[in-house]
Amino acid sequence: MHIADISQGNLGANGIVGGGIPIAVGSALSTQMQKIDRIVVCFFGDGASNQGTFHESLNLASVWKLPVLFVCINNQFGMSMHVSRSMNIEDISIRASSYGIQGRSVDGNDAAAVYEAARESRAAVKEGGPLLLVLNTYRIMGHSKSDAGLYRTKEEVESWKRKDPIVRLACLLKENGVSAEQVAGMDAAAAKTVEEAVAFAEASPEPSVDTVEEDVYA
Repeated sequence: MHIADISQGNLGANGIVGGGIPIAVGSALSTQMQKIDRIVVCFFGDGASNQGTFHESLNLASVWKLPVLFVCINNQFGMSMHVSRSMNIEDISIRASSYGIQGRSVDGNDAAAVYEAARESRAAVKEGGPLLLVLNTYRIMGHSKSDAGLYRTKEEVESWKRKDPIVRLACLLKENGVSAEQVAGMDAAAAKTVEEAVAFAEASPEPSVDTVEEDVYA
């Protein structure tokens, strides 16, 4: 959760729900003041869109026309609470209109649609300022290892598993001329990358106590 890589432009995640949104606004302000040709992309969940940080951040980003793309991953549950019980709207993207910025909502399980929306949203942000992009998806697993998922039915989960974005993308690739062997090769390469990363992590030594104060802000 707290891994960051400043050299790659990754400011890291935040343990506080909605805590990363104002940080993104600050980064976008820095980008604007330094006249750097880039945009800032901030990811958060549907639950975070109910936090004050979300509303304050969108408002300020709108006022200053900052180059920031707010991406809300609506997986329909904030821990165990369904979105229908935490907000009185069906489309989270309409909240953008309250702050005078663009908002759009797409099928988050459609990889091609997400790619196209991201590409178009990036261009829109560079042209006119902040935009709220909502990706509607579903959290298949529990919120944590201790989450038994008793707040939803097995049938509901199974129905969403059939909408798996990876499976849908594989079908799309095959429909557009990519062979089954090539798709299988992509799967194998991805699995190998993960296995090698895990092996590297498990074989790496524990950090020295001398490094405990490194990369600590305060």
